[in-house]
Amino acid sequence: MNRPPRLRPGCRLGPPGILLAPERVVLLKGAAERILQLCDGQNTINEMVKELSIKPSESIKIEKEILAFLEKLQMAGLIEEAPL
Repeated sequence: MNRPPRLRPGCRLGPPGILLAPERVVLLKGAAERILQLCDGQNTINEMVKELSIKPSESIKIEKEILAFLEKLQMAGLIEEAPL
């Protein structure tokens, strides 16, 4: 993703641990909910990494995990890149 990610229209965070999407419900585990909270169309991947990294040495690992998670969500049609 080159631009900040955001939830696609019709998708929203529901009760804790739940992502509501058209005709489906996605259960969220671990840091998934926090990552999606940061998918507001404003936060870049780098900003998400800074927010979620406790130690600077974790940044590379966290970035890879965020990117893999966001790629799955994008392929499932749950997130998109924010418009310019």
